Amino acid sequence: VGTRLYFGSTVKDQGVASSKSDADFTFENKYQHYGSHFKFPSFNQAIFVENLFRLRNNITVTPGIRYDRIKTQSEGYFHHFTNDSLHYYNSNKTLDRHVLLFGIGASYKSLIGIEYYANYSQNYRAINFNDMQVINSNIVIDPELSDEMGCNIDLGMRGNVLGKLNFDMSVFYLSYRDRIGYLSRYYNEIDAPSDNLLYTSYRLSTNVGDSRTVGFESYLSFDIIDGEDSKPNLNIFLNGSYQQGYYVNSEEASIDGNKVELNPDINLKFGVQSSGSRLSIAMLYSYTSCQYTDAQNTITPSNNALFGEIPSYSVVDLSAKYEKSFYTIECGVNNLFNTSYYTRRASGYPGPGIIPSDIRNVYLSLQLIL
Repeated sequence: VGTRLYFGSTVKDQGVASSKSDADFTFENKYQHYGSHFKFPSFNQAIFVENLFRLRNNITVTPGIRYDRIKTQSEGYFHHFTNDSLHYYNSNKTLDRHVLLFGIGASYKSLIGIEYYANYSQNYRAINFNDMQVINSNIVIDPELSDEMGCNIDLGMRGNVLGKLNFDMSVFYLSYRDRIGYLSRYYNEIDAPSDNLLYTSYRLSTNVGDSRTVGFESYLSFDIIDGEDSKPNLNIFLNGSYQQGYYVNSEEASIDGNKVELNPDINLKFGVQSSGSRLSIAMLYSYTSCQYTDAQNTITPSNNALFGEIPSYSVVDLSAKYEKSFYTIECGVNNLFNTSYYTRRASGYPGPGIIPSDIRNVYLSLQLIL
């Protein structure tokens, strides 16, 4: 049995920055040109309970339930140009909701040491202050934006074979109702913040529709050399997933049947690691397949870089560690082959556009024990 009580408050100020080259964090003409000031009080209280029932020595069932009260507020004001004149707007919002979630898990351990398990849980994603108010010409928040709800089911098996092979494999089903996502829209004569943004595209953050994702996850670890009696060991491991996520219900005709954004079909990690009494070395290969950044599955942006496909990429990292009684040396190379790739797109500074990932980089550290 547990409980949670949380109070928080965030203050967000936004305005025109200094044009100087030094680190000046003051505003210029804050209350005359796109200035905004908001407070975001938040409150959460929760109580939850779960219990493990042991039906037999090898069979367990674990139900659980959780109740949450979540209160999210937005209090402040902003300025906005309308018909070439500056207007002052107050904006106060309050979302107060009560959420009840349930989950249950079951496990069966066979005589040969393999465990079979199954789980069902309801999920919930509450909108926060970033979803309530933003002053950015590239993003617009739907005033009717609401929380997400759904459920998750997984079935799997895990265990150890002959003391050499560890494994964990499962299939899962993930459902979301009213999933929050981005749609591409264009400013018209009425809602354009300024004339230079007329007919340009922006991101609309809204409840895009219902989504369903089905997938398979696995982890395999094999000891080629087990390292008994202080001998070096050698281990290889593979961690991978394959999933398919689609929108199955949306008021937007262009969304139905589209793939869920930021949800690559394949995630793969393969590694080799060796360790002895003092020296350990590891190499990791990671692969991620291509993915979309919006629910409309834009591949090539038309007139800006807010949307677009994120191509597949693979990265190799290498690391080593040497330990003695009073010091430890660690070194490594991230992105060993200097792969050029990116994993996200920015809607504002320094974009809008892609954010390149780190190039090859080397690190070295020394730890002394005095």
